[in-house]
Amino acid sequence: MMEKSNLNILITDDHAMILQGLHAYINRQRPNYVVYTAETKAAMDKHLEQNAIDVLLLDLMIGKTDARFFIKSLKAKYDDLKIIVISSHETNEIVKTLINNGVNGFVGKSHSSEYILEAIDQSQEKSFYLDPKMEKKWEQTADRSVNDDIHLTKRELEVLQETLKGSSIRAIADALFLSEKTIENHRSNLFSKFEVKNVTTLVKKAMLLGYHET
Repeated sequence: MMEKSNLNILITDDHAMILQGLHAYINRQRPNYVVYTAETKAAMDKHLEQNAIDVLLLDLMIGKTDARFFIKSLKAKYDDLKIIVISSHETNEIVKTLINNGVNGFVGKSHSSEYILEAIDQSQEKSFYLDPKMEKKWEQTADRSVNDDIHLTKRELEVLQETLKGSSIRAIADALFLSEKTIENHRSNLFSKFEVKNVTTLVKKAMLLGYHET
């Protein structure tokens, strides 16, 4: 696996010590890389807009914000951006939802920093990287499928997309040229399929699983 001669790296984490440690480690191991840091999502967005970032090393939680709510929009806005999530939430379920959202790699915070460099290298080859310890956990689990078994009809997907936009029952009915009763039935089906009881939790779970408004 060949490392690139130079890359622009952005580390986003709301813990200053982690930022400083990763910054120092990458500078020491890959002095040819340009490394930026951000403690907030606003600072991250500013760096992405002003600098040609190749790889974003992203904490799963930025303050109270779950990065899975905005990863897909970042991938859509920056076509060539590689996103590697670094997190202390080291579970297969987290990894599955991250893959659904299009990330390029995952490294557990309790694992060796050398895996971060491996993840950066592998991301340039357009393949998903999972650190060795997480990969072992993944392989030992019976359910290793990436996509959750939620099958939506075309109409249910349309209703879900409108719901993610925050549209009311009446607005969805008008947009899809259907009755409000029909929309209510579709939403009821969505509640059942996503195993939720209200619109708020439907939106949250759908977004975590990689569904986003179009």
